[in-house]
Amino acid sequence: MKLIRVHEDDNVAVALSEIETGESLDLPWGGRLVAREGVPVSHKVAVTDIPAGRTIRRYGQPIGTAARDIFSGDWVHTHNLRSPDEIPPMTSRPESAAPADLPAPDHFSGYARAKGPAGVRNHLLVMSTVACANGVVRAIGRAVPQAVTIEHAHGCGRVGPDHERTQRVLSGAATHPNTGAVLLVGLGCEIVSGEAMHREVAESGRPVEYLKIQDAGSRRTTEKGVELGRRLLSAIAGQAREPRPVSDLILGLQCGGSDALSGVTANPAVGLVSDWIVGYGGTVIMAETTEMIGTLHLLQARALDDQVAGEIQVIIAKNQDLARKMLGEQAHLAIAPGNMDGGLSSIMEKSLGCITKGGRTTIQEVVPYGRRPLRPGLAIMDTPGYDVESLGGLLGAGCQACLFTTGRGSPVGTPLMPVIKISSNTDAFRRMDGDIDVNAGEIADGRRGLEEMGRVLWEQTMDVLAGRLSRAEENRQEVLGISMTIEAG
Repeated sequence: MKLIRVHEDDNVAVALSEIETGESLDLPWGGRLVAREGVPVSHKVAVTDIPAGRTIRRYGQPIGTAARDIFSGDWVHTHNLRSPDEIPPMTSRPESAAPADLPAPDHFSGYARAKGPAGVRNHLLVMSTVACANGVVRAIGRAVPQAVTIEHAHGCGRVGPDHERTQRVLSGAATHPNTGAVLLVGLGCEIVSGEAMHREVAESGRPVEYLKIQDAGSRRTTEKGVELGRRLLSAIAGQAREPRPVSDLILGLQCGGSDALSGVTANPAVGLVSDWIVGYGGTVIMAETTEMIGTLHLLQARALDDQVAGEIQVIIAKNQDLARKMLGEQAHLAIAPGNMDGGLSSIMEKSLGCITKGGRTTIQEVVPYGRRPLRPGLAIMDTPGYDVESLGGLLGAGCQACLFTTGRGSPVGTPLMPVIKISSNTDAFRRMDGDIDVNAGEIADGRRGLEEMGRVLWEQTMDVLAGRLSRAEENRQEVLGISMTIEAG
């Protein structure tokens, strides 16, 4: 099989391997077509004639409009596709999906906390409260390599929403379920209050120390920090794992370097795991608002109520307006060059594949960047599409782990939170097997069905929660980015 079509209404299909000009192709749903031109792997081919001005459909939804006459067998991409003219209306709300046949186990092995959900790691965190302290944090990390260090470019010079975001993410890291003890290092005159964060961590029941460089200088602060870091490690060394219910989990969802197979293989497999976590009473956070543009009607139909539906509209409209302001007529191409190389032709096409990570359950709430959901179930977090900053928001919200799908390949991880990589195609897995944990490309290869792959991913996720290092952890791909506000007005 060389072509895959997602929905019976689609007038394009995705090439599972490179197609040559003149090649005769069997259509899995019946009939044949002859390729009028070469089509790269994971790119789209028209399976029927599409006159200029007609809607191009994938996933049964519009992803663009034919910029000129397209004939059966033509390569369909940015050269002959423009922004869709058709804007689908909101559909009626379906009944909430109830996942059946939940996989075992119904618990994970974690570290109980005095307050909040259990952790799947028990890290000593050494973190700067301001960028001016990054050098000292780095030096302490070299001397105490068992610690997880967080450096960042913020902590001062910003006020209002940007300051609130910074404080929220840093506080979220300091009280993260995977944080066992904390050493804070500040300069002493920054806007982010180290004293307030110290009190917050102490109230959470974690051992915590706070140093100010202006009290003793960088060298003596480093020496003291090394001493305190080793002492804090000893304080948490004896804590053991214990069985914890899956309802304690907060799972983040992310994608990066997507291709046209992401919405066919990796993302739907993650969607099954998402539904199962919710089925057990846990929490799942779907991020990247930019990559929801064009799917408003589908997400609103899954909203808990009109208020949540309205909040979804607000955050998507904000990001859509920003894309239009920055890109003008090219707003529908608000995707990275690598996404286009991977066969994606518009932000709508990418978004339709992106949201399948969230499965089929009801969207319970919309949460601001870096804030923990107030209720279990599926939540949407308003984050940018930029992976590093989106992961920072999920970290601040307390996600114990993150499922990260990729079609082109990505090594990125984040401190404290294990990031589990799932490739959409076997080629990416082979090229980056040292960075990717699970190959969902086996679905496209015909070696596994979707549900089987979902259960493989469930087992792999449970293994990581129990202590097996993800590839990103093994490679120490620990990068923290914090998104600052950008206004469209």
